[in-house]
Amino acid sequence: MYKYMSLSRAARLVGVKRGALQKRIQAGEIKTFEGELLIEDLLRAYPDTELEDSTMLEHTNRIKDRAVGRIYTENAVLPSSETLNARVQQLAQELAAIRQQNEQYAELIAQLKEKLQQADNIDSTQLRQWLDQQLEQPATVQPAASKLVANDTLLRLMTAHVRILPSGHDFFVEGASSLLEAGLRAGLALDYACSNGNCGKCKARLVSGEIEKIRNHDYVLSEAEKANNEFLMCCNAAVTDVVIEAVEAHGVEDIPQQSIDTKVKKIQFPNDHVSLLHLKTPRTNRLRFLAGQYASLRGDNEQQATDMSIASCPCDDMNLHFQIPRDHSELSQHVFNNLKPGDVIHLRGPAGDFVLDEESFNSLAFICCNTGFAPAKSLIEHAMALDIAESIHLFWITADAEDRYLDNLCRSWDDALDNFHFHPIDSSLANASESGAESYNVMDIILQKLDHPKDYDFYVAGNTAIIGACKASLLERGVSESQLKVDNLNHE
Repeated sequence: MYKYMSLSRAARLVGVKRGALQKRIQAGEIKTFEGELLIEDLLRAYPDTELEDSTMLEHTNRIKDRAVGRIYTENAVLPSSETLNARVQQLAQELAAIRQQNEQYAELIAQLKEKLQQADNIDSTQLRQWLDQQLEQPATVQPAASKLVANDTLLRLMTAHVRILPSGHDFFVEGASSLLEAGLRAGLALDYACSNGNCGKCKARLVSGEIEKIRNHDYVLSEAEKANNEFLMCCNAAVTDVVIEAVEAHGVEDIPQQSIDTKVKKIQFPNDHVSLLHLKTPRTNRLRFLAGQYASLRGDNEQQATDMSIASCPCDDMNLHFQIPRDHSELSQHVFNNLKPGDVIHLRGPAGDFVLDEESFNSLAFICCNTGFAPAKSLIEHAMALDIAESIHLFWITADAEDRYLDNLCRSWDDALDNFHFHPIDSSLANASESGAESYNVMDIILQKLDHPKDYDFYVAGNTAIIGACKASLLERGVSESQLKVDNLNHE
């Protein structure tokens, strides 16, 4: 049996991260052909894969969704009957093609036998006998490969696979999600603005496959655009596996500055030092940003805006989360003393380059101090969506356990995700002097948890002391500058 499948689909079927597969491909352990790999090679690399049922198809997404707690899962629905019918027809066409190919092979064998019978210069009788014996042998069935193909067929019925040109990125569309919603949920930085068919920014071109319009849009496509198979990703879903041409952001320079009047949806005070601020954007004016970036916030009566790290994932662009420390800034005073649900907060952004290196297949280590957890949380949720990190470690440094205001969330990630490890650190370093003299003790604790620091990309968010201490200690242990990103909480 020879069947190729995409890297993303293979990772789902055996329940591993795409990054883990890519590492084995780079090491020469698994061969690929035009970005796809053979089922036989996959099973040789992962011989212990359990294929008795379709559990592994859902395992990674289920624990990821439970850990991150995304809103969209509450409204998830199955594909429509028309979509399922189209996918069944596609699979039926592929089955018919395979049967036709088998008939051609049978005809070819019959012609070969006839030619052998006519041959004068070889022992055709012996060859014909050998060929007849081989044809009488029952077909060799590989149970593991057969089950993998069966599970792949089920996956193809329930989800559509999307490949983007020219980047080669891919993702899955589940239920009745639009192509834009599914792409953002997968952690991709697709070009868009309003998300509801008004602006046309999410325009893409259909290269192959079938899509269906799931909502009307006010943006008018020209006849030339229609003839070129262009469509709006926010208003169309994938019926079958598709290939599209679409614009993606490749860095912070590709994300435009935006000004949005948001409304306060919720304010929580987990302790006396921090407030959790949940802002909601208008449906037609969402914030496009990269995980780890920050925005400037200002209340109605404030003169000075305050830069605050965005603590949520770009996949849910209408719901923005911030972790506001109690300090002397106008924003902090307003949040702790006056702000209430329904009030307006003016937002401008995003800014900052404390973003994930998506081209790296290294494991990830996040080191944060106090509210440095805000950008770390955004990056971790983004890494979960991308599904590329083989291992993720979070080190959260606070003066005591009470200051870890989202401790339960971190522990739920640790419980739910096999590759996530939470390491709370109680230390007076939270108020360390600029010299950072105590920093090295904490770094010793951190490095004891990582067997090979050079195999990790480090993301450090905190004050000047923790950043300086981490950088010195990591560089001393052979971690390169390219593997280290820092975010000063003052955004200096």
